Amino acid sequence: TIYADPLYFNDTLVTLTQRDELAAHLQATAEGLNSMSLTVNHIIKDGSDVYLRWVMEARFSLLGSERLSRTIGISQLRFNAQGQVVFQQDFWDSSQGMDQHLPVIGPMTRWLREHD
Repeated sequence: TIYADPLYFNDTLVTLTQRDELAAHLQATAEGLNSMSLTVNHIIKDGSDVYLRWVMEARFSLLGSERLSRTIGISQLRFNAQGQVVFQQDFWDSSQGMDQHLPVIGPMTRWLREHD
């Protein structure tokens, strides 16, 4: 009930417009993690928008070992009259997150980041 239906949700990896799709996406993401924490470091309100600067740490298992992904990002939120989120746009660099731990993609994104 935190999110309205319909809504706009984009987390850099997926764009969704229905609350049930978002619930399924968040559930599948949670099931793939050992643990996750999100720390909000700064909040800015600008008109009808709220911006959150955050740090997310996620622990997950890959190839038999636990990995830690630490990601810094910003979320732009907009609410309806009932206080539900109608718009969420997350801004973060996925190559700084879980992608860097993937067998083929990880070394490639690390190399690209080092040679930018």
